[in-house]
Amino acid sequence: MTGQAPLHPWRLSGGTQQRVAIARALACHPLLLLVDEPFGSVDAQGREGLEDLLPAVRDRHRMTVAPATHDIDGSVCLGGRILMLKAPPGRVVAELPVPLPSEWGQIGTRALPGSVSLRATVGRTVRDGRCPGVG
Repeated sequence: MTGQAPLHPWRLSGGTQQRVAIARALACHPLLLLVDEPFGSVDAQGREGLEDLLPAVRDRHRMTVAPATHDIDGSVCLGGRILMLKAPPGRVVAELPVPLPSEWGQIGTRALPGSVSLRATVGRTVRDGRCPGVG
């Protein structure tokens, strides 16, 4: 963000605005960070950077990050478990553990068989509205 200090917030790119919002939230050292569509306004490179940064920050500061997202990859990279909700009033239709290493790495972790399988399960659940083994 070098050279962008004199810019008004609305003049920054969506990705930079998102990073600033996350930094502002982290300034008070929260135990719980609620993020709504944390990767929604960023391009592919920005998304990769944030998907590596947020888990590292979460682990370093021992905080819980609770994303509300429609992004399958984002839910997998940030979660220890994924709660999938049905449309309002928001009934839980599935709770899926995320059995991946806590040391998230964009390239390595995405290629793990467990990551591929989990992303497929989440995708099927979203499409079908149900999950095998969940009432």
